[in-house]
Amino acid sequence: KFTMWDRLVLTPVELVQTAKTSLMVFGLLFLINLFAARPFGLADFAVYVGAAVMGTVITPLLLPFIPGRAFAWKGWLLGLCWTAGFAWFCRWFTPEFLLLTIGYLLVLPSLSAFLAMNFTGSSTYTSFSGVIKEMKAAVPLIALSSVAGIVLVLMNKLLV
Repeated sequence: KFTMWDRLVLTPVELVQTAKTSLMVFGLLFLINLFAARPFGLADFAVYVGAAVMGTVITPLLLPFIPGRAFAWKGWLLGLCWTAGFAWFCRWFTPEFLLLTIGYLLVLPSLSAFLAMNFTGSSTYTSFSGVIKEMKAAVPLIALSSVAGIVLVLMNKLLV
């Protein structure tokens, strides 16, 4: 049995690793802010952190309750729900924020999916061949979606 507690115990390692990587991302965003027409702000920080938490903590906790088998799918689904909900809350579904919203809807669920997929090796009910199969399917989609999303977000921030 792989209980919720068993899954929760494994999340701090991923959360710390994600925090370390995120510091580099935040440094890059700071540099972009030096010449951005629309600088990254607190809302951008919050939606990013929320997507990371969805992939590293919430997906593992809710694993049996999220539909589907693939960890990447489960992380992507929660990341999409978080990002769409946050965008709605911030009123980003307007023409002014269209590129930003679509960009975040592409990149942040992909981030959640990637982080959730890191959890596959820790579970007791996945096989090595299953993990390889999932990664071969998910990683190219995650990469493509991430690149497209980053381009749209940067277009929104730099080309006003």
